[in-house]
Amino acid sequence: MKKQTAMRKVRLGPVKLEFSPPVFLISAGVILFMVLLAIIFSAGLEEIVGNLQTTISLNAGWFYILVVNGLLLFALYLLLGRYGRIRLGGPEAEPEFSRFAWLAMLFSTGMGIRLVFWSVAEPITHYSSPPYGEPGSPAAGQTHLRPHRPHHRHHRRGGDAVRRGDESGLWRGADPGRRRPAL
Repeated sequence: MKKQTAMRKVRLGPVKLEFSPPVFLISAGVILFMVLLAIIFSAGLEEIVGNLQTTISLNAGWFYILVVNGLLLFALYLLLGRYGRIRLGGPEAEPEFSRFAWLAMLFSTGMGIRLVFWSVAEPITHYSSPPYGEPGSPAAGQTHLRPHRPHHRHHRRGGDAVRRGDESGLWRGADPGRRRPAL
């Protein structure tokens, strides 16, 4: 059995933090190293990342779509199969949050990412390179109102369910008692 890393508790004003020093220091070191590389070699890195992104999207876009659809189907299998009825925490475990609270948290996180990121990124993207029309034109400014993005819903939830398990709420988390599927 693996030895667990000791957690350290730190208080920064009213905020209480609990973290694992080795995990934090390694992660912070890698992030700092990557940021410094990006700052020092910004021109070369921009070209490399641009070429890498173009190569991946042109040659492996089909694979990305296949994986996302596969994650959605796998999440549905977990949701509707026997694994969706597994009760975590033992037979006497009580849920920490009500079903309404779980659904509210799921809705809030989904809306939060849309408001914080996509409310800015999507209109700018459609203005600079619209799916149809001339880039930078007044018509391109209106394009972000037209397309509907259904892949922001079910496919994202499928990936979240597999990646984060019971935290995502699709197959376990939205069911606070964790006795039956969350639908």
